[in-house]
Amino acid sequence: MWAILNIGGYKFMFKVLHRMTQKEDPGVYEDKDSHLPRVLTVKDFLALGVGTIVSTTIFTLPGIVAAEHAGPAVALSCLFAAVVAGLVAFAYAEMAAAMPFAGSAYSWINVVFGEGFGWIAGWALLAEYFIAVAFVASGLSANFRWLLTSFGITIPAALANPLGSKGGLVDIVAVIAVVICAVILWHGVRQAARVENVLVVLKVLAILAFIVIGLTAIHVKNYLPFIPHYHANADGTAFGGWRGIYAGVSTIFLAYIGFDSIAANSAEAKNPEKTMPRGIIGSLIIAVSLFMAVSLVLVGMFHYTHYAGIAEPVG
Repeated sequence: MWAILNIGGYKFMFKVLHRMTQKEDPGVYEDKDSHLPRVLTVKDFLALGVGTIVSTTIFTLPGIVAAEHAGPAVALSCLFAAVVAGLVAFAYAEMAAAMPFAGSAYSWINVVFGEGFGWIAGWALLAEYFIAVAFVASGLSANFRWLLTSFGITIPAALANPLGSKGGLVDIVAVIAVVICAVILWHGVRQAARVENVLVVLKVLAILAFIVIGLTAIHVKNYLPFIPHYHANADGTAFGGWRGIYAGVSTIFLAYIGFDSIAANSAEAKNPEKTMPRGIIGSLIIAVSLFMAVSLVLVGMFHYTHYAGIAEPVG
């Protein structure tokens, strides 16, 4: 009896392992994506990448990292984080050019490693996007409500906070923002790309305006010493020295991971062999340049200690 059960168990495990490592035929994804129009250009992917990477983080992370880890050398943290992210970006660019399928890492892992590993990657990507959408929508809601208060308008707590938080039932502004985005996407990728291009241009112009105006208020003494002496923070993290810069790298690195959204749309790219690498690498270069410029202006305008405990130093 036990021998039969053992044999059955081995067979079951073998089937599971076989299923986990069974690789998908790339032709399956090509057929599934054949109905998608290839209309997106390098310009569209640059807008998508910059819009994703240069999100609310550019208004928060530079000041936080300067105050908690790197001091005026926060720009070096941005640069080194970009080098690390660039290695990942090169891999994404290569895969997106070779296998321009909708689904990005999910599809690639299915083809290269097997369906089981692809299943895990797929759920991880879904979780990533759910969390990212909720985070961005919540941030938009907070900023919009702050704007309304300057006009004397206050949204009731029940409609301003999520369920279970400060007497809230639903964050109505966040819900409306998500619905509007869904409607735009429902009208097609071409229309969505046009809207996104306009919004990204406005965002970049606002950042450039801040940089130009901020340059007029820079005090050179705020950059000295550029790399403060090392010491341990109260929570055990590093501040100052190269260790502080590296601590800043680990914080800023996550802000650069936005090129997955570019790869996920590779099935709708014109000439993906050229479009995808240019879009992924180009958006990272633009984003890094903006991050470094904002960082240098921030710590030049005020001493880095000014940003301690301030979540939105630019705002």
